[in-house]
Amino acid sequence: MSLDLLDKTRKINWLIIEDSSQKLDFNTFCGYLSDIMNVNVVLFSRKGKVLGVKEQPSIPSIPKLKHLERGMMIDNVIKDRFMSILSTHENINLTTMGMDFEGADNYHAMISPVKISKNRMGSLIVYNNSSPFTIDDIILLEHSITLIGLAMRISKTEENLTKNMKTDDVSIALSSLSMLELKALISILNMLNGQKEGRIVSSKLANELGITRTVIINALKKCESAGILCTKSLGMKGTMITITNDLLCTELVQSYYSVN
Repeated sequence: MSLDLLDKTRKINWLIIEDSSQKLDFNTFCGYLSDIMNVNVVLFSRKGKVLGVKEQPSIPSIPKLKHLERGMMIDNVIKDRFMSILSTHENINLTTMGMDFEGADNYHAMISPVKISKNRMGSLIVYNNSSPFTIDDIILLEHSITLIGLAMRISKTEENLTKNMKTDDVSIALSSLSMLELKALISILNMLNGQKEGRIVSSKLANELGITRTVIINALKKCESAGILCTKSLGMKGTMITITNDLLCTELVQSYYSVN
């Protein structure tokens, strides 16, 4: 391993160490890698969503990768061809990858698959218009996709944990509601019509359902205590309801209502 490669590897590692208490920002990582290798970088998910991108001022963008920003979707044809790459390919032919353009022969590109265990999570492409990639560049990119894959695994684990916690919060809240309270909650969610926020008038809703206003208030208090929604009194105008747990929906509440 050359001293230059060792230095670049340490710089990449240092970025991970600095961000160890937080989720790895893929855009920041791409920017770091771009500066270290002096290349343009694009990282995207298996569905084609751009997770990170950085371009060097001295390197004109490949036309079909131009003006990309995090959160955008890349061309499906290009995404599929990138996803067909199963191992790191250096100095690839851009024309065969669906990116034929004038001057394409002057560019050098390298593509690496990003995996978690055996699951393909995305692809990383780097390119320049100055010199072919060397074995040192391949090693550095392989090291980078390993770190990206680990970061994606951590992010996925945290995402699943959060979802499980949110599911538990909804289940606990709904299991504490009486039949009438479940009925009231279903009506409230129907009034919101899929929106995360809306206003209700408890007295009016109570009359429509043939229940007391207390039932509605108790249902809202229990849900608010569980952290799945929050309320704000608007005085004579009613109560503002804000759904804070996106797993709370009419279908789920109805399933509890049917069981009970």
